[in-house]
Amino acid sequence: MDSLQVLSTSPPDPILIWTIVIGICGVANVIIAILMWRTTRTYTTITKNTFWASQRPYIGASTYIHNLHTDSSEIFLTVKLQNYGSVPAKKVDALIQIIVDGKILPINNSENKNQIFFPHWIHTLDGKIKDRNIFLAVKNGTSILEIRSFVKYYGIADKEYSTDEVCTYNPEMEIFIKKSGNWT
Repeated sequence: MDSLQVLSTSPPDPILIWTIVIGICGVANVIIAILMWRTTRTYTTITKNTFWASQRPYIGASTYIHNLHTDSSEIFLTVKLQNYGSVPAKKVDALIQIIVDGKILPINNSENKNQIFFPHWIHTLDGKIKDRNIFLAVKNGTSILEIRSFVKYYGIADKEYSTDEVCTYNPEMEIFIKKSGNWT
């Protein structure tokens, strides 16, 4: 005779089930915590960089004044530097160079050292070329006149910044046009 076997399965142990569920939830919490930590670190870095970018000085040339639209025996140039940032710049070292046909010409009053530039404050640097032939060549467009302004300065956290701009004189429009520039 065949024996009838009754399979009896006992109900699962509830403690075991809840232990597995709690273990899975614990692993999920660790994974979520790691992902939240990484995201928070990324957003903190972005916020910090945004703050430092907005709370720093930005110095650059705002205006170039010249007398090339007149008849003269010399070239007078004034470069107006401005702090476009929202905080003062300290230890500002500014230099302008007048370059004609790739050659740097010596000029007076073209450099300032250890200045403070407050926000929206304008500082002028002047240059003069006392050569009528250069004046006429630049005015007629046979020579190329460039102005390079280089400024090194520090922000509120003593971080060093710099600006290096080169502008070329356009005799047809009688203005300086930015040729290159770099802010760091």
